[in-house]
Formats: sequence, C-alpha cells, structure tokens
Amino acid sequence: MLSYIVVGIVLGSIYSLAGVGLVLTNKTSGVFNFAHGALATVAAFVFYTLNVILHISWPLAAAAAILVAGPAMGYLLEVLTRTLPSSPLAVQVTTTVGVVLVVDAAVTLIFGTEQIRTVPQFLPDNGINIGSTVVTTAQLIVVGVVLLASIGLFLLFNFTRTGLAMRAVVDDPGLLDLAGRSPARVRRWGWSIGATFAAASGVAIAPLVQLDSTTLTLLVVQAFGAAAVGSFTSLPRTYLGGLVIGVASALSTKYFPDGLLSGLPSALPFITLFLVLLLSPKRVLGHRALLAPPHAPAWRVPGPVQTAGGLALIAAVALAPIYAGFHLGDYTSTLAYVVLFLSLGVLTRLSGQVSLGHVTFMAIGACAFAQLSEHFDLPWGVTLVLASAVAVPVGALLAIPAIRLSGLYLALATFGFAIVVTYLFRCPSCSATRAPRST
Repeated sequence: MLSYIVVGIVLGSIYSLAGVGLVLTNKTSGVFNFAHGALATVAAFVFYTLNVILHISWPLAAAAAILVAGPAMGYLLEVLTRTLPSSPLAVQVTTTVGVVLVVDAAVTLIFGTEQIRTVPQFLPDNGINIGSTVVTTAQLIVVGVVLLASIGLFLLFNFTRTGLAMRAVVDDPGLLDLAGRSPARVRRWGWSIGATFAAASGVAIAPLVQLDSTTLTLLVVQAFGAAAVGSFTSLPRTYLGGLVIGVASALSTKYFPDGLLSGLPSALPFITLFLVLLLSPKRVLGHRALLAPPHAPAWRVPGPVQTAGGLALIAAVALAPIYAGFHLGDYTSTLAYVVLFLSLGVLTRLSGQVSLGHVTFMAIGACAFAQLSEHFDLPWGVTLVLASAVAVPVGALLAIPAIRLSGLYLALATFGFAIVVTYLFRCPSCSATRAPRST
C-alpha cells in the first residue's frame, strides 16, 4: 500500500501545483480559466520538442517551457480576458473553453495522432528503500519543489505589496489605480504566475503519461477538484486538497483495478468537484449571478418568411436521402448536432443557466439506443422513445445542483458531471486518459 501512497503524493503534488495556479488567476482576474490544463499541454510539448526532438539539455528545456512559455501564455491570456469580468458568463466560459479547442487542434496539426510520444524521466531515478517500497529521487524532487513553490506563492500573496495588489485588483481596480498601481499590470502578474504554475505541472507530469493533448489537458484539469476543496480561494487548502485527491486516486487503483469502477481513479477529482459544489454552503462559494436574460432583438424576420424558410429546411432534410449520396452520414450527424445545440439554446434562454455537460445526454441516448437495439427486437420509433426516456432521470439528477447553484459554479458542476460519466461509463479497452503510470 505504501507504494500507492507514494505515487499518490507525487500525482497529488502535481495537481496541487496546477490547482494553486488556477486559484491565483481566479482571485486576481475574476475569470475561471477552463484552459488551465491546455497551458500545461503546451508546456509539455514545448519541453518534448526541445529535449527529445532537438536534444537540448533538460534544465534548459524545462526553463524554456516553464519560465518562458508559461509567462508568455499568461500575458496572452491576460490580454484575451481583460474585459471578460464585465461580460456575460457564457462569454467568459466559451472564451477559455475555446482556448482548449484551439490548443488541441494545434497540437494535432503539428504533432499528429499516429505516433506515440513519450518523455523519458529526466530527473535522477536512483531510489531510497523504505521497507519494500522504493522512493525515487525524482519523486522526492517533485514533491519538494511543489511544496516550496506553494509556500512561496502563499507568502507572496499574503505578505507582500504585490500580493496585496493582486487581492485588491478584482474588488476595486479603480481604487488600486488611484494608489499608483496599474490594475492591468497586476492582473498580468497574476496570470503570468498562474500560467507558470500550470506549465510546471505539465512538465512534471510529462514523463508519467503518453503525450496527447486530450490526455494532458484532462489530467491537469483534475486540479479543478483541488481548487474546489480550497473553495477556489484558499491556496493552503487547495494544496492539501490536491494531495488528498492524488492519494485517494492512487489507492482506488489498488482496490478497483477492473470492472465498472475501474474508471474511479480518473473520475475521483471530478466527483470531488461535483460533491463540493453540491454540498458546500452558499456563503462559502459566494454569489455568482445567473446569465442576464437576453434582450429582445430590435428586428425580427417576418413570420411568413420564417414559415417559408422552415418549410424549405424541412423539405431539404426530408429529401436528403435522395440527393445526399455517400454524404448522407454527414447530413445525419449535422442534423443530430443541430438538435443538440438547439436544446442547449433552449436551456440557456429559458433558465439563464450554463451547462458544460449537455453533450453527455446525447451520449447517454446513443448508448441506450444501441443497447436496446441489440437486446430487444423493437420498432425503431419505440426504441428511440425509450432511449430518450433513459436520459430523463439523469437530467433530474443533474437538476439537483441546478436548483442551488448558478453561474460559474453550475457550469463547473455540469463539467464535473460530464467527466465522471465519461470515465465511469466507458469502454474498458479505452485507456488513453486513465491514471498516469507510476515512476
């Protein structure tokens, strides 16, 4: 068991490193960065390119990935998000989620998906025997560096003038400006430090996993659970939350190696995120307003034009099997996504709430339809209705946090819910985003 605890402390330290950086950017900018894991992905691939492909020594490669790429990404994000605190929540969420999609697409275009890429362990791998368990020097270095960096950030944030300015910039930037400190410069410092911590977590976790943009992003996004333990404000509790989640995830790999709960190690941080948001008192989470209801447009398309256009669209869809040819599958997929996006628009418009787990219901319906078609000889229409009905109780379950949460916290809860479903109800042969291998 000790070996699992050691691995859990190492992974938990990496989650803590990313988590405290996430909390810092959230506190100094007022924007929750859903692209935090994408920053780690960029840093990991920068390190891979310099160290593995170009054969630059690992200290120089790590310095470039962490101390150059990290602050540069922080500066760009500060410019991108400068006006977001006063924007609707939907704009805030989609902006940083859009960064994730851009990074994923860029990594795929540059590095492809066919070759398996790995980073060899670059830290010393000699070990210390503790009973039957070997604790490597690399593991000790990772844990020690993360601890020192977290302590340093805590001291900077709480006992320096820069830290005081970071705490004040969200509450009253105008007053901070009158005091002679530029709010933009203070936010830039916060974003740069937070991005540097994310970059460091990406470099630290790179030797433990196969390099894949989705895998790295989801692993570092597990820091969301640590940030939730810290109520998205406390650096010490975020650090401890990361350690607890890391150890619990590692131990669950021992007790649930296969079967239905084999995805629990990867899902545990998001279960933590979901439960913390669901059970925490509102005074702890603070107030995050609902989306502002949309204003009625000044001009609308006349009714007859809308009717004619709708009938033409229905006719085009109904006649697609005649003219689509081998593109019929593309038409079908497009129609399915149109229905999905329209349903999300209805949710956002009627409730003023943001959901990041909406596509989960599409997956639940598709899986239920496949299972019903395989095991029961039912008409297609009946199978469709029954598969749709399966998603109803799941939606009712997700409505529980929607009753008491709003804004950012509801978006995070639905995001955690979607990841939990992905990990716990997936094909056992899919292992790309499972827990990282030990050192």
